[in-house]
Amino acid sequence: MKSTLALCVVLGLLSTISTYADQLAYISKADAERAAEHIQDQQLIITYCSLCDNEPVELWHVQETKVAHTGYENYFEVIVKARRILTSARVFNSGEYTEPVELDYVGHPESALEELKLDLAYVYTASDGAWLCVGKLLEMDCEILVEKIRL
Repeated sequence: MKSTLALCVVLGLLSTISTYADQLAYISKADAERAAEHIQDQQLIITYCSLCDNEPVELWHVQETKVAHTGYENYFEVIVKARRILTSARVFNSGEYTEPVELDYVGHPESALEELKLDLAYVYTASDGAWLCVGKLLEMDCEILVEKIRL
């Protein structure tokens, strides 16, 4: 009986964690196109998963944005090719994000482009003097702990 109860608790916790893991990674084609256009117009993004542990805050310069079918049902994703410019001097655990964030320059104009498959719940773009969650900006349903980042 105790082992069954323990197994149920563990499975419940794991399902909660996986619910947050890919909130806005697989989305409709219309939402993906809207997000890709927004990100391409901005050219700079911050990636930060506020629900994850050991997560840095990183600033990227976007060179290319595309929408691609995920290969699963009728879901699409936003993919960018970008250069990492800045990364936080420390990593944050879920619920421990604090400002100001000390950033280290890691980019170089000749550094290789990286391909990032984005989860829009954890991507931020500049708006009104702060960086706001793209998922929230585009009125997509997601749960995050950090809605605004100030650099």
